[in-house]
Amino acid sequence: MSDKSVILAISLALLASTPALALSGEVFLMAGLTQASYGTDTDTDAQAARLTFVTGDKYQFRADVGFFRKQVGAPIPSGKGPIPGKPRGPQGNGSQGSESISGYSNGGSGNSDPEGGSGSGGSGGSGTGDSSGTDPVATSSEEWVSGLGDVRLAGSRRLLGGGAKVFRMDLGAQVKIPTADPDEGLGTGEWDAYLGLTSEYRFWSATGFGGFGWNYLGDPEWQTLNDVVEGYVGVESEPLGGRLILSGWVEGNPEVIDGLGSRAALGFGLRSLGRMRWRLLATLGLTDAAQDFTILFGTSFGVTTPTVGTRGPVR
Repeated sequence: MSDKSVILAISLALLASTPALALSGEVFLMAGLTQASYGTDTDTDAQAARLTFVTGDKYQFRADVGFFRKQVGAPIPSGKGPIPGKPRGPQGNGSQGSESISGYSNGGSGNSDPEGGSGSGGSGGSGTGDSSGTDPVATSSEEWVSGLGDVRLAGSRRLLGGGAKVFRMDLGAQVKIPTADPDEGLGTGEWDAYLGLTSEYRFWSATGFGGFGWNYLGDPEWQTLNDVVEGYVGVESEPLGGRLILSGWVEGNPEVIDGLGSRAALGFGLRSLGRMRWRLLATLGLTDAAQDFTILFGTSFGVTTPTVGTRGPVR
């Protein structure tokens, strides 16, 4: 049995065990839509669904399983920016893909969790790194391709604070398992990794949060990707009417591909409290290297609510 078959079987088992997982942690079901032009006249669209299981307090574990749908001939606006995919056709030109949105992101936050957060997480410019000479943002198409996205496993540990203290800091790491099919333009087919710090400080009527981290991005055979640092900073309100919480943040990173520019985006969030919770997240690109907009909506449920990495953009 191939590695991808094993990972797919694990993913399906995770889906099937959702009710049992809810007894030991929190389960997020999220879906989203993103659109990008990357400073060109071409619009690209992508859709994604995501199941995330989170458990733990001082120590936290997270597992993400993504399902992806995008237009053929379009790079996917990943959390780090537009990444062209494997060239197609006998001459090596035609459809271009990109890194999968498991990311959607996003990631982003001190989380990305599914929420992370973000979270959670391009621009016009030169060179795709292949010999075809095609633009990394290819002409959009009405045809769509879909499939399993990349699987992400993450963990974090509280270093300082927590509980009733007004300050908290966490150390987190994440690994992307390349389960998305690069031949379909759904992923790079390479392993990625992330290491970063997140923190928050509670004020009288709001909570400030932020974080930064380093991304190792595996180089696909058709493109060299720069390993980049990323950061974000934002503020979250106290519960409004005892039920809803608002948040806003800015996030960004240097260019992943030389000549495509750095990425910066403005994010907004709205989430509810209670046993059955929901979350709405949106980002607006501030540079050509960021998606024009991304919208994520998800619901979560579970007996316990993890307190590590629950603020900020979805990673």
